[in-house]
Amino acid sequence: HLGAGVILLLSSRASERGAIVNPLLLTITANICQTEGEIIKVNTMATMNISLPDPMRDWVEIQVEGGRYSNNSDYVRDLIRRDQECNDKLKALQSAITKGINSGKGGALDMDEIKRLAREQAGLDAT
Repeated sequence: HLGAGVILLLSSRASERGAIVNPLLLTITANICQTEGEIIKVNTMATMNISLPDPMRDWVEIQVEGGRYSNNSDYVRDLIRRDQECNDKLKALQSAITKGINSGKGGALDMDEIKRLAREQAGLDAT
């Protein structure tokens, strides 16, 4: 059996020559690993085509060539993961702000009291 990487390479070369390649077939083939005729792992991944201006495409290729990412898809997946993490943090922050707003009207601020409480919480002398 040909490995998925070999099939993708051959398909990639075929598309460079203008041959029509079925992306669904490539996705299915690329995500099934076989050993001695038995399927040992199946990963489901969707294929998505993204159009980029040349400078952005060049940037992605430079990131991959730097060795941190194995391919363009790996780089884009990392960007999406980081964006999701950032979005989660922003949601948590907005939730905390909303909770604070909904907690009721605040009282007058006394800086000496705030400092005393901070020292107390830090385990320092509160004098």
